[in-house]
Amino acid sequence: MNQEPRAIFKYPVATTLLTIVLLYTVFTELMLTGFYPLPKPSVLYTSFCDVYNNYPLKEGFLDTFLLTTVALTFVYLFYKIFGLWLSYIYIHLPAIKHLSNFYKYIPIVFFAGLFIILFDYNYYGEFLFLVMFLIVQLGGVLIKSIENMQQGYFEAYKSLNMDQNLFVKKVLWKGSLVEIKKSLPKVYHKLILVAIGYEYLGLSVGMGKIIKLLIDLQDYYGLFSVMIVMGIYMFVIDRLLDFYSYRTRFWEL
Repeated sequence: MNQEPRAIFKYPVATTLLTIVLLYTVFTELMLTGFYPLPKPSVLYTSFCDVYNNYPLKEGFLDTFLLTTVALTFVYLFYKIFGLWLSYIYIHLPAIKHLSNFYKYIPIVFFAGLFIILFDYNYYGEFLFLVMFLIVQLGGVLIKSIENMQQGYFEAYKSLNMDQNLFVKKVLWKGSLVEIKKSLPKVYHKLILVAIGYEYLGLSVGMGKIIKLLIDLQDYYGLFSVMIVMGIYMFVIDRLLDFYSYRTRFWEL
């Protein structure tokens, strides 16, 4: 009789991370006490407390969190409301794909510098920059999804003599919305990195500013501890977005 696996092994990513943390703690705290390239968890904890007390860490984290969350929510709702019409436009004007690919040949740093110059290191400039980035990213997901489904369902669409607009509405758009939802965790990872990079260059707000200060002061333990906290934060958001995507994607079909 087969037994159900223990609950902890149902979550391999969490189990792996927990194992790494435990091994890292044991080796650095108890066994490799003289191996300084690996900082002890106690040292990292102390460094993080110093960063929390001496830097505007709460404000920086909230700035980055709010800007990225609001930008992602805004662009996602934009595509959910207007995505069907954008699908119609792409079906009737497929050449628009070539226009949407031009950004691949221009470094994103160029656009970041342009927005920093135009908006002088404020929230509005960063928000607009993140919105532009997300529109391009999710637009690419929409176009790729439509192309893939056109190839897969083209013969069925022709054999059923289905109206093209109905085919776009009932098949292409609904399938594309599912793909957009599935892409949200990956897109959010990119968004966080882009936001931190923008803040680092602009020296204005957010976690990018904190990272810049830590590097300038050569507080590498503090920097490493902040990176760990940001990694945990991104992991939690990834799980939440993945849960939302999994629970709602089939409602659209």
